[in-house]
Amino acid sequence: MAPAIVHFLVGSSLLLLTAAPVAVRYEPVRRRGLTVATVGGLWGILPDVHHVLPGDDGPLRGFHQSAWADLFAFHYTLDRPPVEAYGMGEAEFRAVLVFLGAVAAFVLAAEWGARAEFEPVEARREMVGGAAGAALVSAALLGGVLHLTGRMGAVAAVVGQETAVAGWAVIGAAGALAAGVFTVCIELVTRDAVTLPAGTAFGALVAIPAWLLATLLVVPLWRMRTFDAALEPFTGDPALMGVFVLAGGTLGATYVAVTQALTGDGPRRGERLGRST
Repeated sequence: MAPAIVHFLVGSSLLLLTAAPVAVRYEPVRRRGLTVATVGGLWGILPDVHHVLPGDDGPLRGFHQSAWADLFAFHYTLDRPPVEAYGMGEAEFRAVLVFLGAVAAFVLAAEWGARAEFEPVEARREMVGGAAGAALVSAALLGGVLHLTGRMGAVAAVVGQETAVAGWAVIGAAGALAAGVFTVCIELVTRDAVTLPAGTAFGALVAIPAWLLATLLVVPLWRMRTFDAALEPFTGDPALMGVFVLAGGTLGATYVAVTQALTGDGPRRGERLGRST
């Protein structure tokens, strides 16, 4: 079982990272970084509340020991035996490093947003269309390349399977998630209309840290949670990173192309506050 401080730091880190791109555009979020960190930490340790409540804590204890506790910053996963295998202080040290990285990301995003004076983003139909098109095309390209090169089994291994169907399911889910994250990021952190080359480059560059995050953290946590595997990097075939970057560039290009088709001028951006758009 992970110490309470680990749960607190993981929850705080996740909420800070989620709020970082929002802080670029929204001044109230920038001013409440400490609140975000505190709320995230409380969210992470909430399943442990039965330790301090008096009386019968049977239902709360049962919830704490169920997979539903993962709704609170992966609380159940962090209490699994592979995490317990860490030496004294090692889990805490790793959690502190993650927290420091999340704080740095939030502070940099907030500072950038304050200096650039971005306007809030308005949800538009072309954003949805661009994200849907990007998810479909990038997943089709990535899946096609992996299928033709015989690497679909490595993808299916993420969910403990070996079939091509499982591999396509993983790729489809990853494509939808990547397109959603890409849309949020490009809409929040850019001001001017994005050109096709810029969108392609942005997608390819974002794919590199996304690959590292997936192989070093997300997939290992998933495999530990689902299969009780050791918490270790899941690199699979290193050549997959190149394919991942290719799919990222395709995702960015498709998003820009679809938004241009729907609006005639590509993703629109607000100018500096106080100026016309």
